[in-house]
Amino acid sequence: MHTARRFVHTAFPRLHGDLAGEIRLFLDLGVDGFFSDQPDLAAEARGQWLAREQPRTGRAH
Repeated sequence: MHTARRFVHTAFPRLHGDLAGEIRLFLDLGVDGFFSDQPDLAAEARGQWLAREQPRTGRAH
């Protein structure tokens, strides 16, 4: 159980909660790898995070 309840919906455990938000938070904190039971959602969240973190020079990470 996460202490940050915004990411997990405990009343309905089959729901994903805010998986994208949780992944973006981990990436913001410097996590350099993760795995997920929902790879499509995880890949989308990572892509959004990378787009947000893109340097203004246009170079990719």
